[in-house]
Amino acid sequence: MSDLLQSLKTEITRLSRKEIKAAIEPVQNSNLRLKKTITELKDRIAALESQNRQLSKVTKTIQIQTPEASPESTERLRISAKTLSKLRSKFGMSREAFAKLMGVSSQNIYALENKEGTLKLRTATLSHYLSIRDLGKREALKKLSELE
Repeated sequence: MSDLLQSLKTEITRLSRKEIKAAIEPVQNSNLRLKKTITELKDRIAALESQNRQLSKVTKTIQIQTPEASPESTERLRISAKTLSKLRSKFGMSREAFAKLMGVSSQNIYALENKEGTLKLRTATLSHYLSIRDLGKREALKKLSELE
């Protein structure tokens, strides 16, 4: 009789383990997938933070390089489409290259060159214009290559 009880007990234990394993296995698989996802996200966050640090260094250097336009010099300044196109032709640049130098899009340069009367530029664009208007062709090309 003891053998029957012992074998019954072992069979019940085996079946209960099998049932428990079947119930726990989906949870373990889900847990494993979540751990992998968390690891991938941590790696992605680390890469993005690294990229963010690099970009912030670049923006700091760009902010340092952009000169500020003084209010006194901008009040007397009259910029027309003709002066802008003459400056571009003096440098011998395409609209795209001149736009990079001015810190605007090439479409903006096209629009500015085709406007009538005095141009009213934004402060950043005006400061870029003031920084390049006294340059020579070589200096402008050098500055453009530094920006790229």
